[in-house]
Amino acid sequence: MAAVIGNQVDCESIVLLKDLFNMLGSDNFLCSQNNASYKSIPRIAYTFNSGISGIEDSDFCLLIGTNPRKEAAILNARIRKSYVNNDIEIFSIGNPGDLTYPYKIIGSNTQVLKDIIDEKHEISDKFKKSKKPIVIIGESVLKNNSGQYVFEGLKNFLTKNNHITNDWNALNILTQTASRVGAN
Repeated sequence: MAAVIGNQVDCESIVLLKDLFNMLGSDNFLCSQNNASYKSIPRIAYTFNSGISGIEDSDFCLLIGTNPRKEAAILNARIRKSYVNNDIEIFSIGNPGDLTYPYKIIGSNTQVLKDIIDEKHEISDKFKKSKKPIVIIGESVLKNNSGQYVFEGLKNFLTKNNHITNDWNALNILTQTASRVGAN
């Protein structure tokens, strides 16, 4: 049994519904207002797993379909701080515009990501060799038909290369409504 909550549900109602599902023996609960196209609902699928402070430990950054300057100004400031202090390389799939720090656009479609995962892209080796990479996926990417592939493909690639461990989780979803994450 799983619950998916639609638009305009207040937080108190969400908590009560979540409690009901837990009492019925189900912990499969996703509070989504975006019609995201991914099937898995473990916490890794909708949170910023590295933590905002983890950005400062990162040595590689890949942005996918996100503009952190507009979507999360504090996050963008931390990325800039990491760039200034640690000289991390920042790459983007999609053109986010001016982020206040340099980055390289490596493409604008899912094929680029497939090439990285298949180790056919110029940044694949850098990615694999990094100690604490950070991947930030914009929530809107998960709404596309390829959302499940993007999420699962990256999760598998990161796991295979020891970038999802008990000590570090490089996979991050930048949600547009942070309070929804707390409801899950």
